[in-house]
Amino acid sequence: MIVVGVDGSPAADAALRWAIRQAARERGTVQAVAVREHPASAPPAGPPRRTGTVAAHAAPLERLRAEVDAARAALPAAPSVVEVTPTGDPAEELVRSADDADLLVLGAHGPGGRRERVGGVTLACLRRARCPVVVITSGAAERLGAPPRPAPGQRPPPG
Repeated sequence: MIVVGVDGSPAADAALRWAIRQAARERGTVQAVAVREHPASAPPAGPPRRTGTVAAHAAPLERLRAEVDAARAALPAAPSVVEVTPTGDPAEELVRSADDADLLVLGAHGPGGRRERVGGVTLACLRRARCPVVVITSGAAERLGAPPRPAPGQRPPPG
């Protein structure tokens, strides 16, 4: 089984597509994990933001299902994908979800600039996961069909 972290970012979308392709090659399954943070660790409430085409204020499982459906639609004969939305610390929940997995797949979208950097959740998973971890960088995400991220301070292109 391949576990993949999904958070609505372009890199996570590319990681989900990569995991589905890899599972199709291996005739395996995918578990897509979208962690709901505890309210105390979540950012302050504000107006709903949009993440891709799914409103960020929609129910977590609905958002995850929409992202999985979009990724599976791009691949004929896509493998089955189990969708889970645990609540807790993202790194802890991803590592826990991957305890019995063959592979953990994550997108890199930490603070960037000129060099690619991974975020804190990805670093924690790299340190603590018991299985191999694949990190999809923004360059790989673009190659896999995700829209490029804007440079710091720039607005994303309309779409």
